Amino acid sequence: MIESTSAAAIETSYRCFVLREESPSGLRGPQVPGNSLVKFEVTDDQHEVWVLTGSQWGPFEITIERHDSAPPDASPDWLDVVELSVTCSDAITVCEMVDGPVATLVDRAGDFRVRVCAQGRREGLLRDDDADWDLDEDSPVLEHYLLQVWAEAASDGLVVREDTGLL
Repeated sequence: MIESTSAAAIETSYRCFVLREESPSGLRGPQVPGNSLVKFEVTDDQHEVWVLTGSQWGPFEITIERHDSAPPDASPDWLDVVELSVTCSDAITVCEMVDGPVATLVDRAGDFRVRVCAQGRREGLLRDDDADWDLDEDSPVLEHYLLQVWAEAASDGLVVREDTGLL
């Protein structure tokens, strides 16, 4: 059952948005090989999960669902679906690469499972390559992301499905 839902819009210059622990990072988890949607990165002393977007710029719409247990399988409307485990010692926020948090993913320490779902990544990538597209204009949201999170002991990551046209 869904405990809470929140939404945020984000723009970036880095072709990703980031799941980042608020304090000096104890964020850990195993890599999920064979996918183009998520990866663990270490920058300075910060361990992060990067959610890789199709467009370099966005905007991206992000919905966060906090569940009390594993939710049902993701709808087939989501073209990319990857699950990963994270262990954190503090809250995890959703951030633009450089700017501060736009939303909270989890508000406490623990072991969590995160399902990252995406649609529109291919369209975002194609818009970036369109010579007629004006970056300075307000652009409609083409890429949508759903982050579902619940408490669960760490386990291997899982690529449920992926839009192979982006590999």
